[in-house]
Amino acid sequence: MAFRIGLLLFPDITQLDLTGPYEVFTKFPDAEVRLIAKSLEPVRANGGMRILPDTVMAECPQLDLICVPGGAGMNALLNDAETLAFLRQQAAAARYITSVCTGALVLGAAGLLRGKRAATHWMSREMLAHFGAIPQADRVVQDGNIITGGGVTAGIDFALTVAAEAFGADVAKSIQLAIEYDPKPPYDAGSPEGAGEAIVSKARTASARRQAEREAMVQQAAARLSLRLTGKACAMPADLIAVTFNLLIDVFNGISFWAAVAVTLVAGLMRGFAGFGSAMLMAPIFAILFGSADMVMTIVAIEMVVSLQLFPQVRRDADWQLLTPMSIAACAAMPLGVWLLASIDKTAIITAVSAVIVAFVVLMWTGWRYSGPRSPIATITVGAISGAMMATTSVGGPPVLLYLLSGNDPPRVNRANIVTYYFLTQFLLIVIVMASGVAGVSALIRAAILFPIMLLGAWIGGRAFHGMGSENLYRQIALSILFATGMFGLLRGLFGS
Repeated sequence: MAFRIGLLLFPDITQLDLTGPYEVFTKFPDAEVRLIAKSLEPVRANGGMRILPDTVMAECPQLDLICVPGGAGMNALLNDAETLAFLRQQAAAARYITSVCTGALVLGAAGLLRGKRAATHWMSREMLAHFGAIPQADRVVQDGNIITGGGVTAGIDFALTVAAEAFGADVAKSIQLAIEYDPKPPYDAGSPEGAGEAIVSKARTASARRQAEREAMVQQAAARLSLRLTGKACAMPADLIAVTFNLLIDVFNGISFWAAVAVTLVAGLMRGFAGFGSAMLMAPIFAILFGSADMVMTIVAIEMVVSLQLFPQVRRDADWQLLTPMSIAACAAMPLGVWLLASIDKTAIITAVSAVIVAFVVLMWTGWRYSGPRSPIATITVGAISGAMMATTSVGGPPVLLYLLSGNDPPRVNRANIVTYYFLTQFLLIVIVMASGVAGVSALIRAAILFPIMLLGAWIGGRAFHGMGSENLYRQIALSILFATGMFGLLRGLFGS
């Protein structure tokens, strides 16, 4: 009996995602391999090759294995009702549900990866979590009858894994020998870890806009999937609750929700009491939970709302002559920071921001203070450094804090200066990040959900500031929390999870 295999074909497909597995599949015992598309018209791959489908979706028989390759064109499939319905229909009875590269995101949009471990191209790996999948960095991942391959060339490894699973290791070995699959690339640059930061940064910069567009489409598909999974049209309050719950899962990557809530509450307490520390507390944790770009947008959006609450209380105590040039310099440096955010790997950002936090706390503990003059040049320099840091890591406070605390101003004025500085800079940073396309709307959704928690913490912290006698005791507690957070992020960035 024939072993029926179908590979989905669509415009702007990455041909090697298709042809690599195809070559292996055709050597399966009794294999019947089909190229499936919406019509029988030739399909142009993203490199220009034209590929001829032989089966239309509407007439495709039940398959034993369905495979979705990747490529730039898969973005359009994420919200394509016909394609997603076809995949769900085939998956209901298929022995194996598979993908190569970013084809995994299409499986996710069809609702086939919820709770499943899955692989995809390294640059889009974190997007799998929007569909309730568990992203894996492995080249091939099997979870039950779902087998997913990593980026592009992993398709051959993936297909050989399927061969071994379906027909035994000897069949897989024979096919591997037949195609002489014995790769020895000239460079160890086939993964972010091997390629090095410079090459990875170039790749991220070149694809930043495309990835932002994909992120937006993934979020839209995840929202549609959440609505579909309720099985109703949301006419009843229970339906609305179900939709909201599913959206929370997508936005907060499942188990991350309560961690985000707890971190946000503690950060609000610190911000309300001392006027600083909240971004430093949230940044390493949020970067791990949500990715570096969404981390920056989420934190800055939350803190902007808090600044709106605190600013009216402190504006009369602020030193405007000092803060105005500092804020202008910070805003001018933000585009550079956003460029770095799009170019630098997430792990490097986690490590960098954690190192900054640890260094800041150590300087505060040792009693070091900036001893130079508060000249216009020094003020502008501090603002520019802070603005670039804020845009790259969301943590722009340390240089400003060390600079402002070097004077003899009372705590009331220091707190007012810090709150006012954030108020003057955060809105523009949100505009710049959104315009650049490096962060998606999911970050603003997270911020909208979390900012009431932050406001609650800031309100409690603000009341405590006026009611607690020992400012030094609180500062030591706050610095200890920041140090522990920074060390956690630093160790995680250096040595992994």
